[in-house]
Amino acid sequence: MKLKQKLLLICIIITGTLLSSNAQSLEDYTWLNSVIDTENCCDNQSVELYRYANTFDFIYIQNDANCLWEGGRLYDANGAFWCFSFPDYDCLGYYNFDFINTIYTCDQTQTSEVDLFRQYPWLNSTINTNDCCSNNEVTVYRNNKGHEFISIATDSNCSTANDKFYLDNGQFYCENGPNYNCVQLYGFSDIQIIATWTCGDGQPEPPVADITLRNTLQDPGEPEVTYASLFGQADDAYDEFATFSETETEFPTALAQTGTPAGDISGLYEIDLTETSIEFTVLPDESNPFWMNVFGVFPAEKFDRYYFTFAEPHNITSASSDNSSVNLRIDSETIVVVEISEGFDLQPGVSFLITLNNEAGTDISLRNTLQDPGEPEVTYASLFGQADDAYDEFATLSETETEFPTALAQTGTPAGDISGLYEIDLTETSIEFTALPDESNPFWMNVFGIFP
Repeated sequence: MKLKQKLLLICIIITGTLLSSNAQSLEDYTWLNSVIDTENCCDNQSVELYRYANTFDFIYIQNDANCLWEGGRLYDANGAFWCFSFPDYDCLGYYNFDFINTIYTCDQTQTSEVDLFRQYPWLNSTINTNDCCSNNEVTVYRNNKGHEFISIATDSNCSTANDKFYLDNGQFYCENGPNYNCVQLYGFSDIQIIATWTCGDGQPEPPVADITLRNTLQDPGEPEVTYASLFGQADDAYDEFATFSETETEFPTALAQTGTPAGDISGLYEIDLTETSIEFTVLPDESNPFWMNVFGVFPAEKFDRYYFTFAEPHNITSASSDNSSVNLRIDSETIVVVEISEGFDLQPGVSFLITLNNEAGTDISLRNTLQDPGEPEVTYASLFGQADDAYDEFATLSETETEFPTALAQTGTPAGDISGLYEIDLTETSIEFTALPDESNPFWMNVFGIFP
């Protein structure tokens, strides 16, 4: 027996997948009632019954390729999710299942469309649906790996602003310019349009949640990946949603998941947000069969990041943490990132508190620009295809602490993670710059020397 087949049988045994039966219709799988939408064929054009080793039943829900990507999602007979199929990854073909029959076909006279404002709630705070000049059209693109990009296009008849691209979590990605085309720059050769919204076509639904949470991990020398992708899922598959509350915990069991290939996973953190703080508390003990494997001290270049996307501007201008291995990164007016890094000792019961400064203004805002001989002045952020304010840094004036200890440090750029160039310390009477990197630094070594 091949290794892949052995692993599949082990997962089947662990998850308790039902043996084959005489089930032949939608009514035989009552859990499908909460999964498929009979009024919209977009993500459930058909439901098909498959069998493995003539013993175990599986259900495959096929998308309507006219409004979503060509593919679908696979469940076992209990309703536990297994995997997605994308244009360049055939979940069914990978497992070599046998087709039994089609148990449901969606009525194609029903609606087949994606509700963009419900699927991407951050759009509600990003665009003004009454301003068709600045927000003429929203387009969702998806590549063959299932990654999504959303563009917001202006009306050139009444606006001179550039079209902008965002990731599916609302993080700004790229902005077109007179001699700068995001699609051409990033080589989206396999990209396809899966949904559009045009200003004037109707008002959006209200946001699904105030806060969306997504976790990513980055091991030393490896790229940053989402928690969901570790289990072969789309990046947004394990996103969590909450409504802000001063009396209840927003994410009582963050990262908990049921029906994964590793079985049911309990929550790693309780995450509680207030107007002035974010508090994390570790939930599992040392006997937890899944999380016991991750306890320990983080080595250099290991990061565990928690992206919080707010439906409205968060007004957070700076933050401080009671753990030196934890900091808060402000990515945009709606996104903040809690970043856990080198030296953090992940153990049962550990907690840390991030204190937020969410005043209307900030004491100090820092933006870097560069100007080469004979060239116009440009922002540091624009060198990486970002909006001018994307790499702005914020601080509160202090007589005891350095305001910008690692100025110009950035993670996840096209050039990789970049360490800080300067430590910048301000007092009431002075500003002191100290260069941080040495001559072996892979990025900054290229800029050392005398300015012409």
